[in-house]
Amino acid sequence: MNLRKLLSAFIVFSYLSGCATGSVRMIGHAATYESGNCEVKVYQTKSQAIENGMTKEVCIVEGSSAFSFDHSIEGAINNNINKMCQCGVKNAYIESAHTESKMGIKGVSYINLVGFK
Repeated sequence: MNLRKLLSAFIVFSYLSGCATGSVRMIGHAATYESGNCEVKVYQTKSQAIENGMTKEVCIVEGSSAFSFDHSIEGAINNNINKMCQCGVKNAYIESAHTESKMGIKGVSYINLVGFK
């Protein structure tokens, strides 16, 4: 009987701790991402993009880190950088980004990038 109580408590604790995950990304400088002959400078915020000369938003790329080994936010950006070049832009900012987490285990990352001129 004590084993059942202990197992039940462990399952509840594991479930609750898995739901309580989060992360913090510090705002830093823009990073340049390359893929083949495609090179895009990605700013972390819209205000950084405005400070660096954004005049017109051209396209939005929604992507993920699926089908790659790197499931970080950077992995999601790298996985979708060619789509930014298909829009005809060399600059973008991150509109939103998050990483799935189930039971405390990191999953696929998702990003929304806005390409601008």
